[in-house]
Amino acid sequence: MLEKTPQKQSINALFSAQFVAQADLLVPLKQLLYHDAESRHIVCIGEHQQYDWQDLRRTCSWMIQRLQTETSEQSAVALVFKSGFLMVCALLACVHLKRKIILPSLATVEHLHSIAAHFSLLMSDELKLQAYCHPAKGHQAQQYQAQQYQTQEYSDKSAVLFCSEIAESGQPIEFSEAFIGSEFCAPDSADILLFTSGSTGQPKGIEKYLALFDRQIRIEHQLLKAQLQGCVMYSTVNHNHLLGLMYRLLFPLVLRMPFFEYNFVIPEQVAKIPFAYALISSPAFLRFLDPRLSYPPANIVFSSGGKLPEPVGLLTQSLLQTELMEFYGSSETGAVAYRTFPQQQWLVLDGIEFKQDLQDNCLTIRSPLLPSGEWYKMEDRIALQKNSFELLGRADRVAKISDKRISLTQIENLALQLEEIKEVKALVVSDHLRDSVGLVVVLNDGHQDQSRKAILLRLRQHLKNHIELIALPRKVRLQPFMPMNEQGKLSLSLLQELFNE
Repeated sequence: MLEKTPQKQSINALFSAQFVAQADLLVPLKQLLYHDAESRHIVCIGEHQQYDWQDLRRTCSWMIQRLQTETSEQSAVALVFKSGFLMVCALLACVHLKRKIILPSLATVEHLHSIAAHFSLLMSDELKLQAYCHPAKGHQAQQYQAQQYQTQEYSDKSAVLFCSEIAESGQPIEFSEAFIGSEFCAPDSADILLFTSGSTGQPKGIEKYLALFDRQIRIEHQLLKAQLQGCVMYSTVNHNHLLGLMYRLLFPLVLRMPFFEYNFVIPEQVAKIPFAYALISSPAFLRFLDPRLSYPPANIVFSSGGKLPEPVGLLTQSLLQTELMEFYGSSETGAVAYRTFPQQQWLVLDGIEFKQDLQDNCLTIRSPLLPSGEWYKMEDRIALQKNSFELLGRADRVAKISDKRISLTQIENLALQLEEIKEVKALVVSDHLRDSVGLVVVLNDGHQDQSRKAILLRLRQHLKNHIELIALPRKVRLQPFMPMNEQGKLSLSLLQELFNE
C-alpha cells in the first residue's frame, strides 16, 4: 500500500507506463489474479492511500479464506460495497472459488429481502447493513469497525460478511497460472446474476458472463485506448449497475488503469481531481456542473444512462475542456452503440448488427456481447440512418427520471396495496425545471372523508420503503374518478391536464 503520493507529473508517467496499450496483452477477467503483473502497479486511488496489485492479491487472499469457511461451492454471494477496491477484490475472490455472484440493484432492506432466496451470504463494507442482521444477535456498528471481517446471521437465514477495512494479517495465497484450467475458464454457466427493477418494477435477474465482458473490453479497447492511457477513471455511477461495473471497475482493471475508490456525488469533487482523468457519468450529474468552479481539463468524459440534453453537453464540453462521448445500451445487452457529442446518429460497436422492428419501430440487434446469437428487440424506437440510427424514445412504461429507470407500473402496484386506494395512474409530469412522477388517485368508498393529508403521508411512506427517492411522486391528485375519453378509455391528455394547474 502506497502511503505517499508522488509528484503529479511522475505518477501520470507511471499510469501511462502500466497501461495495456496492445490488445493482444489484455488478460481475461478470470485470469487476472494468476497472471504476472508488476506488484507495484497502481490499481486504485483511495482518499488517503493508493492500492497496488500486491494489495489486491493480499486482500483477495483474505476474502477467499473467509469465503471458504462461510460458503460451499454451490453458494451464491451478494456483493454490496461502497469501495470500488473492495468490490473488485470480492468479485475476484468469488470467481476464484467459483461462487455465483449476485449484484443487488439497491442497498435497501426491502430489496435485499425480495431477492434473499438467491444468495446465502452478503458481503459488504456498509455499516448501515447491520440492520439486516438478525435482531437477536444484538450487534452494534462499533463491533464491525473493530474488526475487518464479521459474519452474522441475516434475517432471511443468510449471513452478512462485513469487510470494512483492508485486512493486515493472515497468510496470503500464492496465486499462479497453475490455477487456470479449461474447466475454470469455460463460459458454460453465468458468473453473475445482476438485478434491475425490470419493466414491471419487480426485481429482475439478468445472467452475465465474464467471458462476454472480456469481449466487450476488447472491442472498446481499440476505440478508447488513446484517450484513456495515462489517466485515472473517476465515476458518478453505481458499480452494482452494469454501467458502473464495466466502465468504473472492470474496464480499468483489465487495462491496468487506476480507478478512484469511491463515487463522486457532487461537482465540487471533480474540481479537486489532482491527476489526468477520465470521467464516466450521467446527464443527471453533468447538468449540475457549476460554471463558477474551475475544473481541471479531462482526457475524455463518457455519458450514459439517459439522453444527454444539448445544453448540458455543451456546458460539459466547455467546463471540462474535453471530448464528450455517449454510450447506449441496456442491462440486458451491455453496450450497443456510441456517438460523439453533439452528433445525433449512433454508431454500433464492432460486430453488432441492427435493424428496425417492422411492427413498433424498435431497435433490434444481434450482438456478440449476448449469450445467444438470436435477434434481440430493445425498448427504444428508432429512425434508420445510413449505417446508423437515431433514437426516438422508449416504447414501454419504464420512464427515465434524472437518468434512472423508473417503473410506473411498480409505483401503481405499490399504491394499490393500500386499502384506501381504489384506482391509481402514474405518469411523467414535466415542468420547466425537471421531469418527475405524478400520481392520480381514486379513493375507495369509506375513505373519501378521511384526512387527505394523512392518506398522502401514508402513501408516500409506503412508496419510500420500496423505491428510490427520485421515483417518489412529486405531485399527487386525488380525484373522484379517472378521466375517460368518448370511447370510455383512460385519457392520458386529461390526466396531464390535472397537473397543469
